[in-house]
Amino acid sequence: MLLPAGLTNPEIAARLGISVRTVAYRLNRIRTKLGLLTRDDVVAWASRDA
Repeated sequence: MLLPAGLTNPEIAARLGISVRTVAYRLNRIRTKLGLLTRDDVVAWASRDA
């Protein structure tokens, strides 16, 4: 996963070939759906099931 690897939104966008804005939008949607507040919360959530 790119987020737990510590990549920034621009780095994630470059790896996936999408815009930085798309990365930010998708991360925001993930946080909203999971009820999380920060990107660190998303990383912790993703890591708990890994």
